[in-house]
Amino acid sequence: QLEDGAMALASFTIWLYLSFFCLAFHLTGPFVVMAFKMMSSDIPAFLVVILVFMGAFASALYMLSHKVGMDMLVFSFQSCLNTILDDFDADQFGDSFFIWPRVAQLVITFYLLIVTLVLMNMLIAKMGSTYDRISQQSELEWLLERGRVLSSIEHEMSAAELAKCRELYWVKDENGTDCFQVKDHDPEHWVRMQEKKKKRAAETGSNKGD
Repeated sequence: QLEDGAMALASFTIWLYLSFFCLAFHLTGPFVVMAFKMMSSDIPAFLVVILVFMGAFASALYMLSHKVGMDMLVFSFQSCLNTILDDFDADQFGDSFFIWPRVAQLVITFYLLIVTLVLMNMLIAKMGSTYDRISQQSELEWLLERGRVLSSIEHEMSAAELAKCRELYWVKDENGTDCFQVKDHDPEHWVRMQEKKKKRAAETGSNKGD
């Protein structure tokens, strides 16, 4: 059983490790960066708030059931969690309707309104705001992460392998110094970048004015 658990954990981490290599591609890199940013900022704050409300309503339903024991309290938490996951079943709260059915019905109704409607929609709105904020700099974030991926790969290569790879991009100048070979030059690149930056700043200012 211990070996099965270790294999399950290893399989899980290996699949997550693939997201590290997705950072090297323009198609998936920015998306991975935004996903991890959301999971590290929006999700923890939401979990803290949702646990507070779940604790309040689950404790109230536990008191209304007039049953004692940790199993019943855990069952109340599980019932509240199933409601958040769109698996609402009135039979799960049957014990709470036994003595004070009207009060239990009122508690469950408030729970559905506050958690399912208000908090879940707030999470969606917050993640949308985070997406808009990160997407403006996702290109730079992706380039940074791509550089880290390449640096990690280079640290695992031998000196001979590194020298062979660098010969593909470096050329010798008249003094024998290694230099990068410029194959394409676009003098208007930075002009376009400045124009995009000014346009984005103007759009942001107009949105704030509205």
